[in-house]
Amino acid sequence: MNRSLALAACLAMTATAAGGSQRDLRSDLKNLNVRYTTEHYALAGTAADAKLQHYGEALEYVYREYATGFSELLEKQDAGSDKDAVARFNVVVLATADEYTEFTEAYFQGGMEHTTGIFVASVNLLIIRDTGDREDTYGTLFHEAFHQFAHRYVRAIPIWLNEGVATYYGTARPGPNGLVFNRPESAFFALVRNAASGSKLVPLRELMESSQAAFYNQAPVAGLRCSHKMLCYAQSYTLASYLINDGDGREHLRTYLRKLSAVTTSAAARQVTREMFTDKLLSAMVTPWLAHVSRH
Repeated sequence: MNRSLALAACLAMTATAAGGSQRDLRSDLKNLNVRYTTEHYALAGTAADAKLQHYGEALEYVYREYATGFSELLEKQDAGSDKDAVARFNVVVLATADEYTEFTEAYFQGGMEHTTGIFVASVNLLIIRDTGDREDTYGTLFHEAFHQFAHRYVRAIPIWLNEGVATYYGTARPGPNGLVFNRPESAFFALVRNAASGSKLVPLRELMESSQAAFYNQAPVAGLRCSHKMLCYAQSYTLASYLINDGDGREHLRTYLRKLSAVTTSAAARQVTREMFTDKLLSAMVTPWLAHVSRH
C-alpha cells in the first residue's frame, strides 16, 4: 500500500485527496473509515480485519478494568447527563511503521518519531501501530487507552497520575478470565530503588504538582544515568502501583479521581491534590511505597 492509499484507507477518501500539505485532523475524522466496533470502541486503520477485531476485544478487556477500578468516573454517563460520554472511543491501528509515519506526519508537524502510539486529546483519538510484537502492541494500546478514558472524565488530570496509572495499565495483558498484570516495568522499580538509596528521589509534593514541562524535563539526573523525565515516570508508575494494590490506597485514589473529575483547571486540580495528599500523608506514604518497590 503506497503512502497516499494508506491515509485514504483510514479516512474513506480518495488517494489523491490524501496528499498535499498538512491536514486538519478534526475535519478529516468526520470521514473516519470505521471497520470494526465494540461496545465502547470504534476501530479504523490499515491493520487487517482480524487484527482490528483482536485489538477491539482487548480494549474491551481493559475498559472493563477501568470501569471497575474507577466506577465513580462513570456516574455522569449512568445519569445520562453527558451525551459525549456514551460515544465510542475512536482508535486508528496502522499496520506498518511507514503507515504510522504517514498518518502522524499528515497531522503533526514533524510527525511522532520514536513513538508507537499517541492519544490526541484535542480530538479524543487514539493512534497506534501494530509493531508485529503483540505483547509490545498491547503495552502501547493499554497505556494510551487509559489516557483516552481518563480524558473523557478528568479534564485536568495531574501529569503524574495520568502517566503513572497509564504505565500501570500498560503492563496488563488479556487472559482467559480478564486482565493479568504479569509484566511489571522492572526497570522503573530498579530506578526508584537506586534513586532512593542515593537520595535522588523527586519529592512527592514536587512530583504531584509538576507541570508537563517540568515532568518531561530531559535534564540528566547526576549519578543515575537517566533523565528527570524518566525518574518522574518511574516514581509515578511505582506510586500508582502501590496505591492500586493497597486496599486503603486504592479507595483513596478512587476518591481523588472523583474529586478531580469535578474540576477543569490545573490550579483547581492542584488544590484537590493538596487536600487529598497532605504533607503529613505524603510523609507517611514514603515508607510503604518504597517497601512496595523493594518487593519488585
